[in-house]
Amino acid sequence: MAGKLKLILMNQKEITTLGAGLRRINQKILSRDNQQGAIRVWYQGEELYNDLCVELQDQEIQWFQFTIRGKYLSWDKKSDCWHTGITNELRTEDLTFYPASKLIESEKHLDEYFIKLAYAILNTRAGEPIFDNIILLFEQINSVKLP
Repeated sequence: MAGKLKLILMNQKEITTLGAGLRRINQKILSRDNQQGAIRVWYQGEELYNDLCVELQDQEIQWFQFTIRGKYLSWDKKSDCWHTGITNELRTEDLTFYPASKLIESEKHLDEYFIKLAYAILNTRAGEPIFDNIILLFEQINSVKLP
């Protein structure tokens, strides 16, 4: 696949730093889906191209997406399906690229290494309710459904 990224290798110190760097964005600037009663929570990392978006309804995760360095992982409750893939954030050939936009491209097969890396980063925030709920989803991954 053109544009496929190299494996992201990280040591524990870097993993811990990335997890600690995720800061919750002011809820007032995020959209709210009034029809569904869902709210969106966004954590932006100190490092560029690192964020976590979570959609909650009655404090239950409906969807989340984690991105870092041009890779993404997402889960959706409706389909109980995991996705991994790439983002356009590291592509510099597009002169019309607007840094606040993000396009994602799913891979045909789940990237197990990236799932483990995302888990390791998010697990550094264990003890916080949203992160604990995401960690529970990872712990059920043995029954992962492919798209």
